[in-house]
Amino acid sequence: MTNAGVFEFLEIKLAYVFLFGLLGALTAYLPLWYTSIGISKEQIGFLTGIGPMIVLVAGPVVPAIGDLTGKKIAVLAVGATCAVAARTIMYFLAREFWIILLLSALYSASISGLPSLLDSISVERTRGGYGSARLLGSIGFGLAALIAGTLIGNEKFQRAFEMNVIYGFCFVLVLLKFRELDTGERDSQRHDAGSISLVMGLLRSLQRLDASLFLVVTLFSGSFCGVLDSYLFLRLKELGAPGVLMGIARFVNCLSEIPFFFYIRPLMERVGIFNLVALAQLGYTLRFATYSMVSNPWTILPLEAIHGLTFAAFYACAVHFFRAIAPANGRSAMQGLLTGTHWGLGYACGSLAGGLIYQGLGLQKLFFIMSAAAGVSCGVAAALGRISPLTTCEIIALDPPSASASQPLLRKEGTGQDV
Repeated sequence: MTNAGVFEFLEIKLAYVFLFGLLGALTAYLPLWYTSIGISKEQIGFLTGIGPMIVLVAGPVVPAIGDLTGKKIAVLAVGATCAVAARTIMYFLAREFWIILLLSALYSASISGLPSLLDSISVERTRGGYGSARLLGSIGFGLAALIAGTLIGNEKFQRAFEMNVIYGFCFVLVLLKFRELDTGERDSQRHDAGSISLVMGLLRSLQRLDASLFLVVTLFSGSFCGVLDSYLFLRLKELGAPGVLMGIARFVNCLSEIPFFFYIRPLMERVGIFNLVALAQLGYTLRFATYSMVSNPWTILPLEAIHGLTFAAFYACAVHFFRAIAPANGRSAMQGLLTGTHWGLGYACGSLAGGLIYQGLGLQKLFFIMSAAAGVSCGVAAALGRISPLTTCEIIALDPPSASASQPLLRKEGTGQDV
């Protein structure tokens, strides 16, 4: 089966563009704004570090609210509205550190579960079109960051905050296009709803050995992302890299996600989900080893193209695996658990452990140690493929036995037919 066409499921693709545009328009430039208003380096570190810890909690909780209430579209809309409000109030009214900290915490709590909730809706409703929908998120993120960076110019940060509002408004507007899904969710989950039922269902799913091992690999992958985001540019600067190289590296990084997201379903069918997960960890091993050994910073550019394998391919496989093992009334919560493990606990561990190793041993040895850790993760992923009773065909099945036939699907744009 191939990915959905460009104009199929257009509303959910636009939702990805605007949600990830909301994330990309401002986040990367916040430390610069903090500096411009007199926030100290220590306080900036605290402000940027609080996000992953909140994701660890809010990442699973927000999607679980969508599962329990059956109002996933409403949760997306409220979360985006609160996130935009927090950022807007912070810019126009807040200058004290503790007020900014509280508003940053509100932003993280509001936004952290939304991508996983949208992933859950996308996998369920597009029937095989998840990859082609999710790649629009990567494009939206990159374009928003590029446009915001251009508009900011000489510290005109108000433009980035205004973009944040525009993207949030467009996201909520798109959600109105398929708000009727909430009615179907409530009808189909009426007999299964309840926090005890949801938690027990999740616990039963996670008692599986393959689920536990997949969470371990997810934790490793999240920590690798934390190390790369926090210390790769420092390593490049140590090697004498010019700023333009860092910009090109980030551009190649984002661009590499697109083909992997677009062709993820054929890749999973041909290579196998567990083989792809192992290859992603092998890719991290190669990247980290090279970062530790190179003397010419320009030689890292080809490695940035591997990011499509190490992140996009891995994360898409993880989304499908955890959807396959989740209880019918807890699929969004399971995606939230994936988010909390990867972008919460894993990312925070990578940033923290990386900082300790960097301080004690330096950047070169940090990346060498990360290469060894990725080798261990690759071994765990290889074992996962032998242990799991699930096949790739079962994992990516469009209609698993637990799926509710009464749930409404998105319509193919222009056909008027349910999919």
